Amino acid sequence: MLRIALIGCGAIGKTLLTYLDENPIAEVHVVLDRNVESSREFVSKLKRVRPEVTSDLKVLIESCPDIVVEAASPEAVREYVPLLVGKTRHIVIMSVSAFVDVDFFEQLLLRCRNAGTQLHVPSGAIGGVDLVKTHALHGLRKILLTTRKPPHALGLSGVSREEVLYEGSVVEAVRRYPRNVNIYATVVIASGLQLDKIWCRVVADPGVSMNVHEMEIESNLGKAFVRLENVPSELNPRTSKIAAYSLIRKITEIVDPVLDIGT
Repeated sequence: MLRIALIGCGAIGKTLLTYLDENPIAEVHVVLDRNVESSREFVSKLKRVRPEVTSDLKVLIESCPDIVVEAASPEAVREYVPLLVGKTRHIVIMSVSAFVDVDFFEQLLLRCRNAGTQLHVPSGAIGGVDLVKTHALHGLRKILLTTRKPPHALGLSGVSREEVLYEGSVVEAVRRYPRNVNIYATVVIASGLQLDKIWCRVVADPGVSMNVHEMEIESNLGKAFVRLENVPSELNPRTSKIAAYSLIRKITEIVDPVLDIGT
């Protein structure tokens, strides 16, 4: 059974731990989190495997994980992930917004290639990533991304009507809302870093109860439109519940890579 080390015991990390506790396809042996006491309290309630909780990256590395899952923050990606290259076979990144720093992303890819470490980016809260990758191969013209969330999920209160908070480049959107629009960075990567073709809008809408993402794609291959209405996580309304399950799906593919249907 593959050994997993988890960075981050927030909404996504807790969902992963709970799922693997009930469905033993792999085992988490170490959890790295700065809030050690809170993480230990959660881990103590698991029934099958209770991983070690630490704030020390050295302990994580010494556990010799087959897979390291980052589910903490863009800052954690920049701080920890470069140090893990070559120390594990697979690194799964959830805080994809760290990769809108293209120089950092390309340097990390090069290090992974040289070290034989495979980098994985689950689709998260967006769908149609396979469409983006395919359209990007032949005359990508534009991608328009619109995110619509309840105001409280964007850290706002007192919003009584729909309000466009931002409209413009994807890099600036991620800089302003790094924990709300991870999907934008996922689309950037899928497009082959064609940043000049991607435009986005972030909308606070008191009329919606779900996290809504829409994507319009146009290229020489045709047009596509994708709309998702995602249930917010009970543990963190900024995060769609489906994001954690896209991580679980990715881990199942790493565990048993026989069939590859698409992203």
